[in-house]
Amino acid sequence: MLSSLLIELDTLEPAILNGYGGEALHGLFFEILRDYSKKVFDVVHNENRKPKPFSLSGVLQKKTRREGKLFLSAGEDVSLRITVLDEKLIPDILASFAKALNLKTKFALANGKTTIKNINYQDGSSPWVRSSLYPKLFEEAKARDRVNLRFNSPTSFRVKGNQCTLPLATLIFGSLLEKWNSFSGIRFKTAFLEKLEAVFPSQLQLRSELVEFSNYRIIGFKGEVEYRLGKTLTREEKKQLNALADFAFYAGVGYKTTMGMGQTRRI
Repeated sequence: MLSSLLIELDTLEPAILNGYGGEALHGLFFEILRDYSKKVFDVVHNENRKPKPFSLSGVLQKKTRREGKLFLSAGEDVSLRITVLDEKLIPDILASFAKALNLKTKFALANGKTTIKNINYQDGSSPWVRSSLYPKLFEEAKARDRVNLRFNSPTSFRVKGNQCTLPLATLIFGSLLEKWNSFSGIRFKTAFLEKLEAVFPSQLQLRSELVEFSNYRIIGFKGEVEYRLGKTLTREEKKQLNALADFAFYAGVGYKTTMGMGQTRRI
């Protein structure tokens, strides 16, 4: 099972967050897990587990930004999205945030303080809240020749130690395939990735953007891309690629998806 949750925060103090707040929300996420259970914290935080079984957005609302930083006032509406790719973790992650909500525990958010205001987990309560099953995603996928993706937050890739900000089909679907094969239980063969070297964006509306973190900066791209899969891919391979495109809503794409980057959805 996959799940996408929307968490609403109550900001108790003004705060200044780097970038879109993904780094600070990453810290908040793990503090809430640690407060709930050291065992759960260790399982999710495991540095050796790659890819990671979750993704986090930055602050979803548009806020005042200056010089690469996000400025929050006390009492502002702030929300983030958490997606969970490993169904075994869903009950504990929900329980950890429910504990924080019920006890009104105060947590640090960068240089400010916050509490949990609400947890949205019912399908349809928000465009960002949804759940599904891996078999369902695969069964409902069509062998469409065109795939359109919207990159809602800056997206980048780490290639041979360098940052790559090109929306190459091999990188995008390679990122999705790695997560799918790690968590779905329905393993796709990787051979079709070589065929994707001949698949290029047929249409795109993109812009580049610099994202500030505490000790570094990352350039990513945002916007929309269309891919035409062509005739070299089999019908089954196209079905798998379409399943991966639907999976992007949960998985995110590329680098630092646990800190707000690579938030992606099919359009």
